[in-house]
Amino acid sequence: MTRILIVEKSPFVATDIHETVETEFPGLDAVTVGSIEAAEEVLSKPDHIELCIVSGTTTRERMMRLARALDERGVGSVTISDEEVESSIFPQPSVHITRPFTSDMLIAALRQVSSDDRMRGRRSIR
Repeated sequence: MTRILIVEKSPFVATDIHETVETEFPGLDAVTVGSIEAAEEVLSKPDHIELCIVSGTTTRERMMRLARALDERGVGSVTISDEEVESSIFPQPSVHITRPFTSDMLIAALRQVSSDDRMRGRRSIR
């Protein structure tokens, strides 16, 4: 089963993203956490995360730590924030969505990241 990590500190936004992902891609196992530190803990476990949605903003240092952890594990990402600057630190494949965003925008971004050549050999979420 394809596993996706959702990082969002707002419970309301996290629930919306989680429900969108699980409704559109019923074969996915979505794990939601509320902080960068919790995301790092999930990524440190042997269960393989294939995609990560990073929503919101935090310090550049914390974002860099998460970006490094994703890069070390070859995990593609979708970033959702007010500014695209933060998304440039994430390893490829990566897609950025600017707030406000719609479910359709999120779904399209996830499909784009999962179909990227660098993700070949992994399960597609189409």
